[in-house]
Order: sequence, then C-alpha cells, then structure tokens
Amino acid sequence: LNGHSNLVRDLYLLEDKKQLISGSDDKSIRIWDIEGGKCLKTLTGHTHSANKVFMFNPGIIVSSSDDHSIKFWNYEEGKCVKTLTGHS
Repeated sequence: LNGHSNLVRDLYLLEDKKQLISGSDDKSIRIWDIEGGKCLKTLTGHTHSANKVFMFNPGIIVSSSDDHSIKFWNYEEGKCVKTLTGHS
C-alpha cells in the first residue's frame, strides 16, 4: 500500500470491513481498503508523528502522537472530534 510519505509507525486491522488503519511519521492517519489497495481516507491534524492508532468503538478511531496529544476521530467523516493534551 503506497501513500504515506514517511515511516509507518502503527497498524490496526478492521477485519470485518477488510480495512487497515495506519499511523505514520508523515503526521497522518490513513484508512485503507485492503483488497483494492487504495487509501479511502486521510486524517490530518497531528503536528508530529502518529505513533499509535486503534478503533475505540465502531465509530471512533483513537490516535496518539509525538505532539503529546491523543485525538478521537469520527470514522465515517474522517474528522477530529476531540483532542486531549497535557502529556509531556
């Protein structure tokens, strides 16, 4: 799967949807169609590497970053719905 412009840090498999979520040093999170090999959505908002990604519940993706934040993303819209800060 080609699309990230830097190292991929984490992957999370959505087996039931046949999709993969990836977090990268390019600061983005991508949702991939595994069978077609295409990027379905690109989530942007972190200012540093997206180190960890997972599905919190069926509609929310959670990511953590070197920018010391945790972001909650609406899966369908691909938009950040909440940001937690304060880690150092």
